[in-house]
Amino acid sequence: MSKIGKTPITLPSGVTVKVENNKVIIQGAKSKKELIVDQSILKVIVADNKVSLEPVDKKNANKLTWGLHRSLINNGIIGVSKGFEKDLKLTGVGFRATLQGKKIIFQLGFSHDVHYDIPEGIEVAIDKQTAIKVKGIDKELVGKVCADIKFLKPVEPYKGKGITSSDQFVLRKEGKKK
Repeated sequence: MSKIGKTPITLPSGVTVKVENNKVIIQGAKSKKELIVDQSILKVIVADNKVSLEPVDKKNANKLTWGLHRSLINNGIIGVSKGFEKDLKLTGVGFRATLQGKKIIFQLGFSHDVHYDIPEGIEVAIDKQTAIKVKGIDKELVGKVCADIKFLKPVEPYKGKGITSSDQFVLRKEGKKK
């Protein structure tokens, strides 16, 4: 039995969930999201302001994806009601970012500027040229955008220069001794 999969999801106010064919349609205040759930493996039940999932065959390997699909539906519900947000920080002398339309232009100590195109469904806000806020309704897409931006200039362990997220711990190394 899946500990995560068997717990029902309580719907917040303003969020509706419909099941049509193999799609779970989540409608909320921020947006609308569709997820694909194979009805031959898992059965999605919407009743009494709660969403629950049950595997069709409890003795089969189908229940392996039970907790995964429950988490994906829960993330969709949180996304359309509140949204997801991650903070990034640029650390280093001369490191800065500016927003220009649907592009972020980074100055990261290279001989050239680095341009990053913002994907559809993502909002970016830049404070003080060194703090970046990435917002969106899709948790996976927000995480991917943050990972792509952090990959532009990974943190080096000696001086701590680079792009970090707010919850990231950087293990600092000691330099050479004389």
